[in-house]
Amino acid sequence: MSFFDEGDEPRPAGPSAGERARRMFSPGATSATTADQQTLLVRRSVAGGLLLVVFILLIVGIKGCVDSNKRSSLRHYNSNVAKLARRSDAQGRALFAALGGGGGGKLDQAVSSARDDAKSVLDKARKLDVPSEMKMAQRYLLDTLTLRSQALDKIAPKIGDALSHNRSTASSAIASITGQMQLFLASDVIYSVDAAQLIKRALDKSGVHGLTVPQSHYLAAPLVWLNAQTVADKLGSAGANTPTPKRGKPAPGTHGHSLDSISIGSQQLTSSGNRVPVSANPAVKVKITNGGSNDETAVLVKVTISGQGFSPITAQKLVAKTKAGQSLTVTIPLPQAPPVGRSGKIKAEVAGVPGEKNLANNSQTFPVTFTR
Repeated sequence: MSFFDEGDEPRPAGPSAGERARRMFSPGATSATTADQQTLLVRRSVAGGLLLVVFILLIVGIKGCVDSNKRSSLRHYNSNVAKLARRSDAQGRALFAALGGGGGGKLDQAVSSARDDAKSVLDKARKLDVPSEMKMAQRYLLDTLTLRSQALDKIAPKIGDALSHNRSTASSAIASITGQMQLFLASDVIYSVDAAQLIKRALDKSGVHGLTVPQSHYLAAPLVWLNAQTVADKLGSAGANTPTPKRGKPAPGTHGHSLDSISIGSQQLTSSGNRVPVSANPAVKVKITNGGSNDETAVLVKVTISGQGFSPITAQKLVAKTKAGQSLTVTIPLPQAPPVGRSGKIKAEVAGVPGEKNLANNSQTFPVTFTR
């Protein structure tokens, strides 16, 4: 046999198909396969857990940034409101210092300056960047500053008339100015009761602590500036209760008035006690009669309400002319509503005129209790 005729070296026989099947389904093969599957599941679980942790950290980080930005926004708003409140209060102090200076020559200028500054403060407040948590507080802040601006709009053009030597003109202007003081008082109440409380609530709810919530007081002495007589005295106005101007010699014949009755609303007061409901815009009606034989000019009628626990409320009106033998009812608006639940007395009087000899019937006083 030749070399090349020798057969190939036999190769080791591989496992038969049956053998492979037996290995596959043998206990050892099953154990290895299960171990691989468990390892895969563990790896997947670990990877999923890591992804969840990363997701949670991401959410926490985002929320932390959002909360930090929100708190920063609330602090910024509180700071801006404080600046506006300080500016408005300083404006009020300057205004009332000028008004209480006795009507100096620069009073017109001081009031006009306060009016312009109030508009500027209101405009700045409207442009504030307002966090959603401060929307209601912002609304009451704007109400506060709007009332102050509106009051100054009405007061500014009345200053010249209030300083007029014409008593009728001055008295009317003083009444108007005193009425606007109510708006200043209302602005203080709205700010302290609503705006400041809502700002504090929003800060506390958002976890912003350690800040001072700004306060604001425009009308520093309401018991002074809500009284028409005091306003007139402060301004040095002819609308104050000064004696009637001197006239010439009285005309021949009789002179004088009688005070016939006092009413509030539709209720005429009597000596037996009176329970009077208080309205939003109270006024006292005083009926007088010119009992003389001459017409009279510049007749002053005055009303005073007094009692324990509250300052006297005074108002007056100058009647240009009364006709001999005729009666008329003089309506005198009060500068403020009397306190509900308090008792006191109402006195009305008509000032004597030149030539009047009998003043015994020039006034009446009645007890009264004010109710809702």
